[in-house]
Amino acid sequence: MQGTNLKKLLRTVEALADLGPELTADRDFRQTARTMLTAVMEAAGAREAVLFSFGERPSLLTSVDAQGFALLPEPSLIPLLPRHVHTLAAAVGPVLLNSSTYDGFLSSNGNVAPELFKCICPLKVRGKLAGVIALGRRPGEAAYEEDALDAFEMLSHYVALAIQNHTLGQTLAQRVSENLRLLASLHGFYDNALEAFATAIDVKHVNIHGHSLRVGRYSQAIGEALGMDPSDVASLRSAGYLHDIGKVGRGRIPRDAGPHRGWASDREPRAVSLAADSGNRALAS
Repeated sequence: MQGTNLKKLLRTVEALADLGPELTADRDFRQTARTMLTAVMEAAGAREAVLFSFGERPSLLTSVDAQGFALLPEPSLIPLLPRHVHTLAAAVGPVLLNSSTYDGFLSSNGNVAPELFKCICPLKVRGKLAGVIALGRRPGEAAYEEDALDAFEMLSHYVALAIQNHTLGQTLAQRVSENLRLLASLHGFYDNALEAFATAIDVKHVNIHGHSLRVGRYSQAIGEALGMDPSDVASLRSAGYLHDIGKVGRGRIPRDAGPHRGWASDREPRAVSLAADSGNRALAS
């Protein structure tokens, strides 16, 4: 008996050594999950097992990998009530399940029956639930002995870290994606506002209607043709839209003022030149 236990311990230690490179490998997480679950099954002597990740909103267990089960939905989903989450988070090590304990740990409202599982081990990092490993039957319908549960628990700590890191990575990627969509929306709003302002700048100058819009769009086209950075092209377009902003509110500038029809007085060219200074101050404030 002692020789058998020593061999099992050595296999568990070997499995732990093999998991190290798996946890740090740069590859699809489903492959890593399969490797981890295989190691757990070998250490615990299980022929059926499933690895779940835990999500908080809503509280839900979602299968990442499953092996050995003949009929198991993909993905398997188990919604959890607050009492289930509390019980799982409070559990220490693997828990053997029976007809009187299923309802305390798992809900029957998902697409998989909790009765398929004979033993579960909550995966926790710093006391926070990250997932669950559920074991099914063993060969010959044998029960899970203490040494198998010890090996199961030893490996579960490493699996918990891997699940937690994967979940954090997914959450970060989702938030980055959401922020990029928000930024794109803000850029669109900003461009629309600038175009509206450019139209307003020229509205009282009938002979140059649309002038500021055209300057902005031509500036953009020239910047793109020169291979400028997109952010610089956007700044160039904005400058084109707003280049005449100094004319806004300067009532003493005639609507058709400009050298194209000849200056009506000596004051006109000075008023037009002051508009540029006024625009600079408006944009700087």
